[in-house]
Amino acid sequence: VRKRVTLADSSTLDYDRLVVAPGVVFDILPGLESDAARSRVVHAWQAGPETTILRNQLLAMRAGGTFVMTIPRSPYRCPPGPYERACVVADWLKRNKPGSKVIVLDANVGIQAEKHTFETAFGGLFKDVVEYVPNAAVKSIDASQTPIVVNSDMGTVVGDVVNAIPPQRAGKVVSDNGLANAGGWAGVKAATFESTAAAGVHVIGDSCSAGI
Repeated sequence: VRKRVTLADSSTLDYDRLVVAPGVVFDILPGLESDAARSRVVHAWQAGPETTILRNQLLAMRAGGTFVMTIPRSPYRCPPGPYERACVVADWLKRNKPGSKVIVLDANVGIQAEKHTFETAFGGLFKDVVEYVPNAAVKSIDASQTPIVVNSDMGTVVGDVVNAIPPQRAGKVVSDNGLANAGGWAGVKAATFESTAAAGVHVIGDSCSAGI
């Protein structure tokens, strides 16, 4: 109301227009509440240490092993991203880990972006590597076992490496300040990205409903 931002050190800034881009926060999937479990089953949905962990897990995976990826219900950051990753992993396994398999458990009813492209890839180039399972929301993951056990709405699978991408929602700045008015995301006007909850505030990037 007063068009003022309060910073962590309690100082304030007045504004005429405010642009916020806090990205997303990741929910914790059932079974991955502990640090130990999350260190074994990473999402790597933002660049950093988890990216390296996932790479090293794939390098260490046995030939003929199984890579399981889970995709949350839409919306989530970068809709084509999980399907792109499945293809990249499938291509690498095909060349470096003969006989290995990629199982994609998608919580959605179908592929969420570039449907024809990925259907063609899964059913063509990678038909002997990728198994795509829609309507397969994760119910729980048991990272204490080897291989790791993933329970989904479409049954239970086991994986030597599990890449579980969790549900996501708008970043803390959005949710804490009354801007998450679109199912956990910030509703915005498409032409300007101005919040539909607060005039003069523009939400850009993954936190807004138009950016996902």
